[in-house]
Amino acid sequence: MLLLLLTTLPLSLPLSLLLRSIIGRRCFFLIGTLYMYRCVTMYITTLPVPGKHMVCAPKLYNDSTGKIWRILRLISGGGLSLTGSHIMCGDFLYSGHTVMLTLSYLFIKEYSPRWMRWYHWLCWLLSASGVVCILIAHEHYSIDVVIGYFATTRIFWWYHTMASTHDLRQAPNSFLSRTWWNPIFNFLERNVQTTVPVVFSWPVALPTSCRQRYRMVEGGRDE
Repeated sequence: MLLLLLTTLPLSLPLSLLLRSIIGRRCFFLIGTLYMYRCVTMYITTLPVPGKHMVCAPKLYNDSTGKIWRILRLISGGGLSLTGSHIMCGDFLYSGHTVMLTLSYLFIKEYSPRWMRWYHWLCWLLSASGVVCILIAHEHYSIDVVIGYFATTRIFWWYHTMASTHDLRQAPNSFLSRTWWNPIFNFLERNVQTTVPVVFSWPVALPTSCRQRYRMVEGGRDE
C-alpha cells in the first residue's frame, strides 16, 4: 500500500497543475530512462536472491514454447508477486522500488508549494520508510538501494538543472549537454524557457481551453 501510494503520487500530482503536460512528460521520461538503465545493470550484473522466501522458476533449456509462455504470464500479471507472475529472479541491481519511491518524493517536493513543508516531510518519511521496509523484507541488497537512490537523484537534478537554466542549453562548452538524451531533452523542453511555475487548476479543463494554441512558458516561479 505504501509503495502504491508513493508510486501514484507523482502521476496524479500533474493532474491538478496548470502546466501538467510539461510535468507529466518530464515524469515519464525520467521513469523510462531510469528503467532503461536498470535493464542494462540487470543484464550485466546478476545477483543471487537476497531472501529465502523468493521462489525462482527453473531455467528452461531448448524450450522456446515454455519461454514464450513465461513471458506472457509475466506480462499478463504485471510482474507482481500478488498476481503470481513474479517467478523470475535476478532483477535486483538496481532497485526499481527505490527508484519510484525516490522519484515520487522529488517530484512532490519540486512541484508543490514551498510553504507545504509538513507535506514534504511527510512524503520524505513515507519514502524513507518504504526503502527501509524493502531492506527489512530482504527484497533487495543494500547496494541495490544505494545505486537506485544515486541514479534517480542525479538524473533528476541533472535534468531539472538544464530545464530551469536556459543559458546552459545554449552554452557550447556545457558538460551538462553532452548526455545521449540531450536531443530528446531539447525536443521536450523547446517551449520552456525558465522554471515551471507552481500554479494549480481544475484537473478537467473547460472545452474552450482545448482550442488554445501551444504556448511558450516564459514566466518564472514565485518562491
